[in-house]
Amino acid sequence: MFLWTWILYLIFIRDTRVQHKYSLSRCIYGFVNIACSASCQLVYTVPTQTSTRTCSGASLGVNCNSQALTQTENCNVLFPGILNGWGSWSACSASCNTQVNGPYQYRSQTCIVAFIWNPNYVGCNNVSLNDQQLCNQNVPCSSFISAWGACSASCQLSFTLPTQTRNCQYIGAIFNGSCNGAVFTDTQNCNEQVYCPGTISDWSFWGACSSICNNFFTVPFQTRSQICIRYLTWDPNYKGCPGITTSDQQTCNINVACSGTYGAWSAWNSCSESCQSNPATTPFQTQTILLSRDEVVLQVPIQEIMILGADFNGHVGEGNSDDEEVMGRYGVNERNTEGQMVVHFAKRIKMAVINTYFKKKEEHRVTYKSGGRGTQVDYILYRRRNLKEVSDCKVVPGESVAKQHRMVIGKMVLEVKKKKRVRAEPKIKWWKG
Repeated sequence: MFLWTWILYLIFIRDTRVQHKYSLSRCIYGFVNIACSASCQLVYTVPTQTSTRTCSGASLGVNCNSQALTQTENCNVLFPGILNGWGSWSACSASCNTQVNGPYQYRSQTCIVAFIWNPNYVGCNNVSLNDQQLCNQNVPCSSFISAWGACSASCQLSFTLPTQTRNCQYIGAIFNGSCNGAVFTDTQNCNEQVYCPGTISDWSFWGACSSICNNFFTVPFQTRSQICIRYLTWDPNYKGCPGITTSDQQTCNINVACSGTYGAWSAWNSCSESCQSNPATTPFQTQTILLSRDEVVLQVPIQEIMILGADFNGHVGEGNSDDEEVMGRYGVNERNTEGQMVVHFAKRIKMAVINTYFKKKEEHRVTYKSGGRGTQVDYILYRRRNLKEVSDCKVVPGESVAKQHRMVIGKMVLEVKKKKRVRAEPKIKWWKG
């Protein structure tokens, strides 16, 4: 009995070990692929595919030694795109054979659904998307002469004339096109005798003043100039820059008084007495001396007709309040310092500014024009006592006697006193008988 029990125990132990060994050997590994998530990489997200496997025959919690049952990898990375096929041929680039370039006609195709994540990839494995072919090869072109080209200069600057050219479009040569015998290039003069106006330079600096003080007869002034450059040279009478003033002047030292110089002594006047009637008072005679600036004017006898006309370089202005004795109301603009000096001078020598007595349009009152501005600086002075002899005074716009100065005309009716005829007494002739 004991022996059988021991034998059965050994058999049971042996069967258990065999069964356990059999359980470990039943772990089967095998991956099964699942399809890629996209047929190509179209965008920046890479397509993937997954493989799976199962663990079979495991027991006692072994579970295939915990090895992974799935794995993932990238797939279908590249996709070249699809060509959509050639389009129709375009119209021919020219209606005839110019023998210069072509003519051609063109067609194209497009690569679609190509990936975008590589900016350097043009799609479809760089297959050409454009195509061309010659067309109208046997269609002749007619030759023609082109229009005249632009002139080589906009004006004639020198004796060399500007030119322009035109060409015979020598096309269709294989069909004997020859511009009907015309030369290939033709040239002609253009803009002949078109004046080049020139370019004005900047103003120079003001020159020195013409006088260190204002003697009133000639108001001191200073000048500046500008020159016209690059104007035509073929016409010696053309000075360039038409309508542009090349010289300018302004007053200077007008408030600087001149000390004056004395003229010569006048002749002695009559003695105060023909004899000394009073022992205490000695008879006397006098002589005078005048300042040179008024000397000439005041030495003219009052009964003589005297007219002064000059560029006084001052504006007496409109209106004559408090100055009615020497001027009218029809000046130009406002009075300035120099104009006030003109008025004072007229009062001293008892003369009147006749420009201002007649109502005229401004164009017939302005005596000086420069740079688009006009004023009144030239005046005619006439004795106040003879004003009734003046019938008119005006400016002639189109006439000038000096640059920028217009002619001023005064009209006077002078009364010439006729000398009385002395009637001769008849002479009695005696005849001897």
